[in-house]
Amino acid sequence: MRYSAPHAPTSTLKLSLGVSPDAGVARKERWSRMTWRTGVLALCVAVIPAIGFAGDGDGIERAKKVLEPLQKGYKAAYDAMLDEMKVVREGDAWKKAQEAKDYDELNKMMDSLRKPIEASWREQVTTAGAPFAGTEAELVFAGMLIDQGLAEDMGDLIGRMLTAHPKSAHLGTILDRSPMLARGEKKEELGALLAAVIEKNPDPEIRAQAYFARARAVDFRRDATDEEKARAAEDRAKVIELMPADSLMSMRARGPEFEKSNLQIGMKVPDIAGVDLFGESFRLSDYKGKVVMIDFWGDW
Repeated sequence: MRYSAPHAPTSTLKLSLGVSPDAGVARKERWSRMTWRTGVLALCVAVIPAIGFAGDGDGIERAKKVLEPLQKGYKAAYDAMLDEMKVVREGDAWKKAQEAKDYDELNKMMDSLRKPIEASWREQVTTAGAPFAGTEAELVFAGMLIDQGLAEDMGDLIGRMLTAHPKSAHLGTILDRSPMLARGEKKEELGALLAAVIEKNPDPEIRAQAYFARARAVDFRRDATDEEKARAAEDRAKVIELMPADSLMSMRARGPEFEKSNLQIGMKVPDIAGVDLFGESFRLSDYKGKVVMIDFWGDW
């Protein structure tokens, strides 16, 4: 079975061309008027997304409305792809490659399902965002391309968005993914871009995200110097200063210091509270005196 990604719903202009008995000049005049009207409507459809609705000066809300059906369509397509991938993984070809540890073949089978989806939706999101190019609203579409891993050149897109919109309040997704550039040739460029956001952006939360991104960029590098690590600690202190203590970003910024103070070998394990698979509340201290294995895992 081959999977075909569904296209996001698009508006269709339907014209009734009724045929008149006198198919001469009158029909030609009607066609001329119809062509002119269709052209005007097409122009409006192309222009309205770029200028936005009244009261939406930056076009952000209009862009979100345009993107919403694409997000839903992509999720449906991605979920269908996962269902099909499950079928592939239960097949003989997958099991044979797995037993042989033929990772190239396993990746090839996965890519045969994943890449067509990515290519299709990359094109749809890029096309939908084209009328907003050069405006702050393009961040809405860039955010989806980056967040879903659809961008062909992630580093280039992140760099272009940070360069074009350092003062924007809509840089969240861009900043969250920006530390990945620290592993490549763009690490110097990333530092300058984040510094520009810190200097120019009026939003304290966005500045905090930029400080945190700069600190994480250092964490991602094995060749980071002691001076760079000290600078990262200063950036985390700025995050703690700018954000409420109970915010996720503040807690993440305090993570390295918490680890040094509480999570070293030989230290008493901090108590952990949670809910088990049956909805029952528990604490780590409930198991005092017993051997406990804690499995930390992630899903992305």
